[in-house]
Amino acid sequence: MTAAAVRSHASGAWRAIPPLVLSVLAILLGALGAARAEGADFRLDLDTGGHRALVRDLAFTSDGHLLLSASDDKTIRVWDVASGTTLRTLRGYMGAGNDGKVFALAISPDDRTVAAGGYFGEGIDKPPYGDVRLFDIATGRMTGVLTGAGQSVFGLAYAPDGNEIAAGSGDGYVYVWSRAAGGWEPKTRLDGDSNRIAKVAYALEGRRIVAITADNGVRLWDRGTGEEIDMPDAEPLRDTGLMALTVSAEGSRFATGDSEGNVMVFAAGDGRLLATLPKQPFRIGALTFAGDRLVASCGYQCTDKHRTVVFGADGKTEREYREHDGTVYASARSPDGLQVATAGGRRHAIHLWDPTTGKTGKVMQGAGAPVMAVGLDARAAAVAWGFADPCPDRIACPDVMGPLDHSMPLPKQDVFFEPPAPLVGDAKRFRRAVHEQAGSALRAAGGGSEELENGRLEILRAGAVVKTIDNDETNGFLHAAFTLLENGRSLITGGSDGTLIEYDAATGKFAGEFK
Repeated sequence: MTAAAVRSHASGAWRAIPPLVLSVLAILLGALGAARAEGADFRLDLDTGGHRALVRDLAFTSDGHLLLSASDDKTIRVWDVASGTTLRTLRGYMGAGNDGKVFALAISPDDRTVAAGGYFGEGIDKPPYGDVRLFDIATGRMTGVLTGAGQSVFGLAYAPDGNEIAAGSGDGYVYVWSRAAGGWEPKTRLDGDSNRIAKVAYALEGRRIVAITADNGVRLWDRGTGEEIDMPDAEPLRDTGLMALTVSAEGSRFATGDSEGNVMVFAAGDGRLLATLPKQPFRIGALTFAGDRLVASCGYQCTDKHRTVVFGADGKTEREYREHDGTVYASARSPDGLQVATAGGRRHAIHLWDPTTGKTGKVMQGAGAPVMAVGLDARAAAVAWGFADPCPDRIACPDVMGPLDHSMPLPKQDVFFEPPAPLVGDAKRFRRAVHEQAGSALRAAGGGSEELENGRLEILRAGAVVKTIDNDETNGFLHAAFTLLENGRSLITGGSDGTLIEYDAATGKFAGEFK
């Protein structure tokens, strides 16, 4: 069976095979399929019925019947809201490593097209990789590509009249394309005076374009003239990293959320400050207006109190939604304002719930759960893993080894794949990550581009820090797991997005990436 055939069967008979077995089969069959296709790039893509990585963006169609979601798993899912099931999965582009991750989407006002932006290229050393891809929602067919953005696209928006698309890029610009007789053509480029545009939106019936930056506050432009509108009330936000943006249904207001828990509401017409809501003890991962309410989700520093806060029209907290078991980085309101969709947690679930009562409606997620611990026996004959969170009351604990509770023999000449089973015997026979060896040690510390608790990895010799490795958006922001190798001569560290990189432990220099 070729890899292409495996893809077509993944949602059927292949779903009965354990995910770990399928992961190994992906390697074997992917290589076989590529070879038989004489250079064509086939990739096995497992379908668990839901997303398998961080959900970055959500959007409802105007009739509220469909919900679309964009994810680091390199797919866009089209969900039927009534049944809570996936109607189709859009896989327009997929490469190795980060290549193909979808960070943003926007649905056209006529509900026919979805624009997708993300990391679409061969790598950070080979730009541009900020193309925007257009898909027909009904068929999943790609209908166009908008070029011009130099780096990854993190925010997308359609103008209410459907005649413009704006994209916020990792190079600090907002790129705008306009509809023309022959398709789409570049219109303008708005300077955000930043290193990265985090989100972009149209407001005031399309007469304003608003963008938030990861490093230099918020920007507001007049769509007709392209002139920036001064926002003196927003000056304090230049010192914080903005992470969330939402525009009210009527378009007269927009709200921002930052890395320090600040939520502020502005007038879209002149940019003046309308309200400052109670500061939260967490980073604002997502924001959405739902009628007169404003819904703010925890994106970091949640510990075991994962929550989404609902603010009333008076700016006071009405209730908290705590059904997710992890961080939330995407949210959207239904067109009638009666439901909110939030995406997050350990299983990347999408919850539909009532902001007036906090009652959960549909939960849309795939089968399976994330592995939180792994071990390999000394002969490489078996692998073991566990699902339990080793430190639910901490923000991060890459130094803590979680329990192993399942195992499976690895295939060899006379042994094929065996089904996973509960671990029997002493778990100590499985080798785990090594944090200290031959006078060298590894330690997570606060830092990185987002100043996360484990955004920096320290390399120590005789107890003193000799090198540091800071992670950013290109390698998963943080150090989720790490180990020393070769008697302390090299190390491997993994980010939150699945990135796995080897470094020389003596120099801290990049040595290679496991894609």
